Amino acid sequence: MNRRLSANVTQLFRLWLLVVWICHASWNVQGADTVDVTPLVNANNQFAFDLMRQVIQSEPDGNIFLAPYNAATVLQIAGTGAAGQTKTELLQDLHTAGQANDVLNPMFLPLYNMVQSNPAMTLKLANGIWVDQGFAFNPSFADENRRLFQAQLTVVDFTRPASAQIINDWANRQTGGKIPEAVEFPFAADTQMILATAIYFKDTWGNPFDKKLTHPGDFHLPGEKIKTIPMMRQDGHRLEYAETADYQAVRLSLSGGVHMEVFLPTAGHDPKSVFCAIGTCEHWAHHIQPAFHLCPVILELPKFKVEYSARLNAPLQALGLKLAFESKADFSGITDKPLRISEVKQKSFVEVNEAGAEAAGVTAVNSSMGILEHHPDAVQMIVNRPFIFIIEDDNARLILFIGMITHPDAPDPAAL
Repeated sequence: MNRRLSANVTQLFRLWLLVVWICHASWNVQGADTVDVTPLVNANNQFAFDLMRQVIQSEPDGNIFLAPYNAATVLQIAGTGAAGQTKTELLQDLHTAGQANDVLNPMFLPLYNMVQSNPAMTLKLANGIWVDQGFAFNPSFADENRRLFQAQLTVVDFTRPASAQIINDWANRQTGGKIPEAVEFPFAADTQMILATAIYFKDTWGNPFDKKLTHPGDFHLPGEKIKTIPMMRQDGHRLEYAETADYQAVRLSLSGGVHMEVFLPTAGHDPKSVFCAIGTCEHWAHHIQPAFHLCPVILELPKFKVEYSARLNAPLQALGLKLAFESKADFSGITDKPLRISEVKQKSFVEVNEAGAEAAGVTAVNSSMGILEHHPDAVQMIVNRPFIFIIEDDNARLILFIGMITHPDAPDPAAL
């Protein structure tokens, strides 16, 4: 089949992104250049909740690991080339509708820099654009994304295996070797463009778990099955803790200005219902977060590692992003040829053990074109059944990752 389609046939382009990312509202977040990025943080975090809610609906008993900030970023990159109703739907999906370009655009790079500004941890972000050597695109699209997102453009030949190797080498470098294969060759015959955002995160706990306290424990899987896994333990440390009729929650600080919150549903509740009850970004900021308070906690938490892959077309369409996937899509800011998104795909990785946490992600939007000490005053939180966890940046209050663990697999002993 001739891959050079005639102008009257819809071309497809691909957006591939790497991801790792939560939600807060009404924070006054200022960067070094004094740009207030609060509206963008709130928009990204609400998108994070929306996307996770949709994915949980389709995978209520699976392991899920999403990076919404990067997913939002790749859609924002695509949005700079969208127009008409296609752009309207993108902005609505991303909760940035009503924000003028001269207000919104100056927020992207300061937030991007703020998230990776703490030298005490490893957090790398990168954006890339690959276009086919025969694709006539608008140079202003590349220029704007280089300015707003530091996205570098590379011309490749999508008919040759080397094009996939170039992108995979980039993904491998940007994710510390955790996502070595972001794309597969051969590409669809009408692939014209791939957009990608990448993230790699690694940090250590503020209070590491003592390996000598890690012990085999029973984890209760869906369907009343039980699996024996390594359970880490912190015995009576003062931790930030919250409890409702629906869940127990604990906030664990990492050294580089990031924290992880673990939500354990109480009896009669499941992760899906708990996450949906969290509701909105505003509810998260004004009701969920203020409920945390310091108290002694006996915590048992599984060691786990998850490699996750998902096609996000249906969740995004359910959120209202429909036209971008159709032949009527308007990406006239990229090219005067017909262009639509054919696929949004995400690959991600997370590993949690006694030392800390490590995560990476790739989201692809394909457009074709022992004896333990007793603490009687401490609360107990034994995470021995499916749970939700969120990794959030302390400075920007931005969600970096959201995950649900129903079938924990222990990480490699030598990791971290």
